[in-house]
Amino acid sequence: PVFLKFAAPGCSFCRKMQPAWQALAQKAQENNHTALVAEVDCSTVKGKEVCDQFGVKNYPQMKMVYQKSNPVAVASVAYTGGRTPAEMFEWMTKVEDNPGAIKGRNDQTEAAPAPRPAQPE
Repeated sequence: PVFLKFAAPGCSFCRKMQPAWQALAQKAQENNHTALVAEVDCSTVKGKEVCDQFGVKNYPQMKMVYQKSNPVAVASVAYTGGRTPAEMFEWMTKVEDNPGAIKGRNDQTEAAPAPRPAQPE
């Protein structure tokens, strides 16, 4: 699994959250978590494709992303909790190997569509 933060450089909330996200990534690495902590820049062409694939419209937005048994299918669980490293780490620990472990009022499991093949020009 990958705990992704979807962000854009022009987003002041994203910049404000960056130190907490970096602290979370360091804590996850130090504790040998199976989940990776990563970020998608939704302002780039490739990043926008990923953000669109997961239905991201506002920033920052975080989701735990899981690979399903089908190699191109993925599922995700939206994170709607607090923005401190401790809060995110606790949630990540609960759901990294079990997406059904947390089903809060705003959490949802969603299937992202398979990537579209390149169209001839």
